[in-house]
This record gives sequence, C-alpha cells and structure tokens, in this order.
Amino acid sequence: MRVPISLVDLRTKRGFNRIVKKFQSNWPGSSPITQYNAHQILSEGFGYSDFHALQKSATSDTSVIDPPSPDRVRDNLYTAIHVFCRSKRIVGIDATGVSRLVNILPLQELLAFQAPDHVIAKAITLPSTPTLPPHPDLSEVIQGTIHNINSRVSETLEHEASARPGHFISSAEFQRAWEGTLREGSLRDQCLFMLAASGLRCHELRLCTGLAPSRALDGFELQVTADKTRNQPTRMFIHPGVAAHLEAYMAKEKISPGDFLFTSSRDRSVAMSQHQVNRVLARYFGEPKVSPPLRGVAAIRRSAALLARKSGS
Repeated sequence: MRVPISLVDLRTKRGFNRIVKKFQSNWPGSSPITQYNAHQILSEGFGYSDFHALQKSATSDTSVIDPPSPDRVRDNLYTAIHVFCRSKRIVGIDATGVSRLVNILPLQELLAFQAPDHVIAKAITLPSTPTLPPHPDLSEVIQGTIHNINSRVSETLEHEASARPGHFISSAEFQRAWEGTLREGSLRDQCLFMLAASGLRCHELRLCTGLAPSRALDGFELQVTADKTRNQPTRMFIHPGVAAHLEAYMAKEKISPGDFLFTSSRDRSVAMSQHQVNRVLARYFGEPKVSPPLRGVAAIRRSAALLARKSGS
C-alpha cells in the first residue's frame, strides 16, 4: 500500500509539510520530535521505505487512481510510530496518545484524498452524503448481548468476574473507552466497538459482509458466520443505533453485499485478522501494544454481557 504523492504535496506549506507540522506540534512524547524523524515515520506510514523514497516517487501527475482509504493509512501510521518508539527505546507514550495523534493528522491535505475537479464540478447535482446518525448510548448497545450471549453463559461470567476481576472491564473503564472511540475513532472503529459490545465474537465480527441489517421485532438483525469451520450463517441482534452506523459506514466505504465490512490494511479483498481487530479496539482502552491484547473483542463482549445482566437485574 502506498499513498500517491504529488510534487504539489511537497511544496512549502502544502500537503505533506502541513501534516509534518501537525505531527510535530502534537507529538505525545516528553521530548520534541525532530523534523527528520517526523519525515521518516510519516513516509513509512504512507508505504515508503523512507523520506528519500517518498520524494523520488513524487510526480507532477495530479490524477489519482484508487488511493488507499484514510483508515488504512492511519492504521499504518499507528504501526510506524510504535516501531519508531521501540527502535529508539522511547517510553512514556501510551496507545491513547498515539491514537489521538494519528486521528488528528490532516490527511485530506494530500491531493490523493481530495476530490478531482470533475467530481467537484458535478457535486451540486449529486445527492448529499447522508449525515451520521446520532450515537446510541453504551447502555443501549450492550443490550444486544442479552439476545446474543446465552443466559447460562452470562451467569458463569458473574462467577468468573469475582474470581478474575482483571479479565473484565469495569463500567467506568468501558465508558471512557466508548467515549474515546466516539470522539477520536473513525466510523470503522466505532462500528467495530459497537459490534463487539453487542456480543459478537472476533471471528463473527471480522467475517461480517456487506449485507444490510434486517428489521426485527425490537431492533435489527445482522447475518454473521457463526461457525469458523463450516461457515454456518446465523443472525445476531443489534440495537437500531448500531444498525444505522453500519449502514452509514457501508455507504461511506461503498461496501457491496459480498464484501467484507472490515478489511486488511494491505488488501481490501481480505478480512482483517484477529490480531488487527483486537489491536484497533485495545488502543481505545489505552493499552500498550501487547500480544494478545487484554482489552480485545473477548474482554469487551464478556464484560458487556456482565454489565447488561447487572443493569437488568
């Protein structure tokens, strides 16, 4: 994956250099980051070996064919920052700080992420992009677990939570991560969080395809793959607010019925790996980049089920 770079992007106070300035001024470390290191990290995040390779690839052609999505680029930048910090033995920068930095970078300053002139000229005749629906409350989202997680399993979770409290997420920690996802996360990340909090397992979540949610008696249902070995489909309950966000996400990313909802940053025809899904979610809990993450899908769905059970008792 490479972000196409134009010679225009490399001019003073234009595209790439505006991103560099934002990157340096919001660096979460205790010591400032040099322009040289900012150039290197951003270049790697954009898919190049270093800044020199990025400069060499720059072209005067302003037409862009199928650039990577901003979400994929931000994932790459997140990884590039962690690799840099590990190589330089930099400590004191947590996942929340890195996530905040990555999400505020103005990628739209690059020509690759700007609409071509002919699209802008036609924009007045095209239907406007649907506005994002209001965010549901966390308490509403986790009610999906009442339908999706067996009640006997929920009872078992109560016993586990008292015996192994560190494996469960407290209500306050859950709420902070939820608010952080809504404030700083992309629409994709918000949908991942909502589905995990609705009780979907990691393989069910990552293998979701672009089938629109169907209306059910008291909400919506989403068809997922319930059996990893036989690809057996089943239907999972989701709150109407979650369904609305999924539909907005599918429209924004132009996801067709057979496409995966959540794809690899390297190949849009491939579903995100379990590691990628867990890493995306764990960052909103401020968890360092450990493998496997403690605050991944399993912890989110189990904790959501426990919280929903307690709120309903």
